[in-house]
Amino acid sequence: LQLARSEGIWYSAGKIYMVDTATGMDGTSRPGRGEGAVWELDLASMKLKAIFVSDNQLVGNNPDNITVSPRGGIIVCEDGGSSVDPFGTGTRLLGISAQGDSFILCKNNINLSATQIAGADKSVAPGNYRGSEFAGACWEPSGRVLFCNIQTPGITFAITGPWGVGGI
Repeated sequence: LQLARSEGIWYSAGKIYMVDTATGMDGTSRPGRGEGAVWELDLASMKLKAIFVSDNQLVGNNPDNITVSPRGGIIVCEDGGSSVDPFGTGTRLLGISAQGDSFILCKNNINLSATQIAGADKSVAPGNYRGSEFAGACWEPSGRVLFCNIQTPGITFAITGPWGVGGI
């Protein structure tokens, strides 16, 4: 397997999940400039299959980091910049269903004012950070808390479920 732009990799339950951020073609049919895919390698059978392929930015905007929950749910951080969808503009954490469909799990809506920053006793520039990407998604060992980061201005989130509901 030769990936156009390999970024994320995760091992879970005898399978390796790999992210190719740029699988596919762009609007001018240039290969390796598409919207991305997630591959699954089953180590028992050594079979490789694409479990998610994005054909447009609403479905998936260049997935990057990947994590798998203790329940087998797949989450990817996007690397393609802000997406405009029914929830507005911003980067996203996407869930990938067992059928290979994506859904928005979390949307970056960080727009910090000087007053908010001063109230939190932090020192970052005020501004709209909705285009800053999610990164480093991972689970704490019990699977109750999903951690993820926004690269700029450098915020870490701890997200709790209920994770037993749905595909995550």
